[in-house]
Amino acid sequence: MLSIDVLRDLVRQLSGIPAVVAIGLLAIVMGVGIDLGVHTLAAHDHADGGFDPGEHMAHLIVVVGMTLTLAGVVADGIRHQMRPTSSADERSTRDAAR
Repeated sequence: MLSIDVLRDLVRQLSGIPAVVAIGLLAIVMGVGIDLGVHTLAAHDHADGGFDPGEHMAHLIVVVGMTLTLAGVVADGIRHQMRPTSSADERSTRDAAR
């Protein structure tokens, strides 16, 4: 399979996720990047065993991203659960992987 086909398939799959989930995933990626940068590039003098403010901020960004992602997944699940379906057969075949 060509790499352009793989990229198109990935974009098609990601276009179906809710906006809040996408924002949460972006925040997680940014937070992990900042965290890696702070841990590898910053000089560490942890005589007291604590964290620098930059490390706290990076971890907070990751936690906020995780919260947004979870909230988006739950909201999307509730929205799809509350949506009326035409038949019991359609309702029984739905699963988490759309």
